[in-house]
Amino acid sequence: MVVSEISDSGLDHEPMKVLLVDDYAENRSVLEFVLRRLNVTCIQAENGDQALEQCGLHEFGLIFLDYHMPGKNGFDTAKLIQQTAKNDQTPIIFLTADTESEGLETTGYEIGAMDFIYKPMDPEYIREKVQALVGRARMALR
Repeated sequence: MVVSEISDSGLDHEPMKVLLVDDYAENRSVLEFVLRRLNVTCIQAENGDQALEQCGLHEFGLIFLDYHMPGKNGFDTAKLIQQTAKNDQTPIIFLTADTESEGLETTGYEIGAMDFIYKPMDPEYIREKVQALVGRARMALR
């Protein structure tokens, strides 16, 4: 697990926590790099069990969750995350390189996914999604 704070200089509000769950460290690192310019604190988990552990410790503003992982897949992990008191309403964006499986998006949206991002990831799209969520969170605090 890796925790790093990424923030805009000069901002006086607490960073939103974002959980990055992927069994490949490179994918988590890419996401963290993409989010570097935003006011977020990234916490990384390499599998569903670590993600659930972090969800018991922290309240997240957003979760990026890989669908294909050893052990609990992303859908099973998402269902369990939604049962945690701190993160039962946290938006989840599924990550996947799987463009072949039929019904993948439908199942994800039925579970409550906010979006699907296909690998390789589009950095600007990811930043826009997170910026919108950070902006909403700031407005809610006013």
